[in-house]
Amino acid sequence: MELPSRLDKEHELKYKIEILFEFPQPGNLRRSMADIDFCPSNGDIFAVAYGIFSFSASTVPKSGQVCIWSVKNPENPERIYNYPLPCTAVKFSQFLPSLIAIGLYDGNVEVRDITFPDMPPVSVSNPETLSGCESIVTIRWIKKNETDGSDGIDPFLSLAQDGCVTKFRIVSGPYLISYAQMILERVEGKVEGIQIREPRDAIQFSSQSPQGLNLTVHPTAADIYYIMTDEGCIYKCSTSYAHQYLDVIRAHRSAVNMLDFSPWSPKVYLTCGNDWCIRVWVEGIYKPLITLKDQFTPLNCAYWSRTHSTIIIAINRKTVDIWDIRRNLLKPISSTNLQSSFQTTAKIAKCGHSIAVGNERGTTMMCQLVDMPYEPHFQYDELEKAIFKAIALHPDLINELRNIGYFGYKNKGQVLPP
Repeated sequence: MELPSRLDKEHELKYKIEILFEFPQPGNLRRSMADIDFCPSNGDIFAVAYGIFSFSASTVPKSGQVCIWSVKNPENPERIYNYPLPCTAVKFSQFLPSLIAIGLYDGNVEVRDITFPDMPPVSVSNPETLSGCESIVTIRWIKKNETDGSDGIDPFLSLAQDGCVTKFRIVSGPYLISYAQMILERVEGKVEGIQIREPRDAIQFSSQSPQGLNLTVHPTAADIYYIMTDEGCIYKCSTSYAHQYLDVIRAHRSAVNMLDFSPWSPKVYLTCGNDWCIRVWVEGIYKPLITLKDQFTPLNCAYWSRTHSTIIIAINRKTVDIWDIRRNLLKPISSTNLQSSFQTTAKIAKCGHSIAVGNERGTTMMCQLVDMPYEPHFQYDELEKAIFKAIALHPDLINELRNIGYFGYKNKGQVLPP
């Protein structure tokens, strides 16, 4: 648990990941860990949603559960909320950390205050006003817009499996006020990004809307958010423009599962998908700067390290891979198999030195990153140097990146993604 010091006589760089604690699912039911989120104000507290992770599963659990855990007590959760159907999403509010939003399998959403364990939900969604009934995939809190005269608690966005984005607002009443923010439509023709071969015969889809897989909020622009879909595209949208998207980019040849911004740049982000690849992008350049691929397996999620600007942590069904784009672009520095059960999702802790990994049996493994390199003094400079080194043989990308200029935060600071 002790971090390495530069005064140590010996220090091996193994980029290892080790399990510290295991948080078993309460009860004997087998339900996958669908989502996890850490409390923004207290990194020792995190929420776990138990239900269904893969919507192509042959059997669907008959019930769900949301547990509030503390790393000080790995045996018993601090709060338990039971539901008659699987839970699919959970998210703490970064503006009022005692509130959590919970998404359910039938498309309903509710908000709870974890400071009062025996109280009913603060507010729930009204099924009569919802624009759809598909499962909730992701929930993200957004900052309220001061210009429209809104008051009260900050709203949040929910992404359903059918590609519908709904904006919820908490008011003084039993129900949430919902607005249909965006309904996605499948792209037609060629779009920016990677190019794929179009089939000769036209494919007729059963639905005009792509499947929504994830939603990410921009770290600095409060009104910008990104939607990942099963067609390999990323939709850039704004809460100021309902039912209109600002831009579309094809990031992968199949489904895009994750988008994560670098803590040292609001323009550098990575994506991972079912085409086995991790790609690093810069806003304004419609070509991937770096492509990482090692195993022939889909990637469930990938994150930038919160302590090292050039390290990427990726999770697939079997292993946790650690990449360092400063050292090697051909294979990960380390690949660790934690348990025999298939892994579902993961989340990096607030401190950046730990990561919580969940599996299909509902076990949450709190892991520590050990034998890592020393943190650079100038994180942005190391990231910029690694990117230019990776594209050294592509003069067109070098020219485009130089035209962008400085792409970091003010004074080369750090901003953790929401």
